[in-house]
Amino acid sequence: MIRKWLLNNLRLKLTSLAMAILSWFYLTGIINIERDIATRVMDNVGVKLLRESGKPLGNNLEIEVIPDRVSVTLKGRKSILKEIELSGLTLFIDIANFDVPGRYENIPLQIVAPPGIEAVPHPHYCEVIIKEREKASKSRSPRTPVR
Repeated sequence: MIRKWLLNNLRLKLTSLAMAILSWFYLTGIINIERDIATRVMDNVGVKLLRESGKPLGNNLEIEVIPDRVSVTLKGRKSILKEIELSGLTLFIDIANFDVPGRYENIPLQIVAPPGIEAVPHPHYCEVIIKEREKASKSRSPRTPVR
């Protein structure tokens, strides 16, 4: 009777056993990967300005970014996070459409990070102020004619 019970639907039982073993390996692999995930905070990361190369900003304009340095939280595999340097991150704002002096608020910060790394800036937005440069007043002495 036990023999009949074991051999009945043998193909289905072997398939079920194989799927159970594969599922077990898959889940333990996910658990191990999650244990390998870590976070790291990098402070004082400078914000760069991105502008299309064909669109020069006027020479008489200057740009101020507030804040010009932010913190970035990185999340990823421990082995990759250990090797990341500040030079491996690019944090920028796109100022391609800012042509006239003024105050531009809530400009989203964008990050280019190595593959497999999730990067989040704090704060997420910044403010850009474009203003005309103050012209230095040159005091000219009156010229006297040379005879």
